[in-house]
Amino acid sequence: MSLVPEEHFTPRLTFNFAPMVDFLFIVIAIFAVVAITRKALYDAHINLARHEMPTESLSPGQASNTINLSISALGEYKWLDSKESQTFDSIQTVKQEILKQIALGNLSSNHAQNQILLHIDQNAQWNPIAKLVFAMHEEGFTVYPVYEKKEKKTFIIKN
Repeated sequence: MSLVPEEHFTPRLTFNFAPMVDFLFIVIAIFAVVAITRKALYDAHINLARHEMPTESLSPGQASNTINLSISALGEYKWLDSKESQTFDSIQTVKQEILKQIALGNLSSNHAQNQILLHIDQNAQWNPIAKLVFAMHEEGFTVYPVYEKKEKKTFIIKN
């Protein structure tokens, strides 16, 4: 009888894969977490175009090919125009107004030439935004979200 068992003296004919499989699962989990985190970080930043509202109004025969729409925090749609703004309660009324403007000659009859600049309120819900974007895309319009920089007033405190 020896102190060391006989099976420790004989060479192993198989390789123990358990530690390698455990390591592989850990590496896959790390890559999955990194990929999800990276995607969330890059998808969270949306680059918006900066746009200034035109101050001059167009003559009746001149088409601008630009539609300025805004979505309020309550989900109302508003047509922003240099002379007046109209509020709409549904996407159907927005579509009807666009078709009316095309019939009047204020917009191009080729939908691909017209662009919709979408001014989104900071507190607006995503549901009305998505509905408007998809509805306008179905009609053949291109929708661009825009950013309007609000001027910050500096206050001087005098002692």
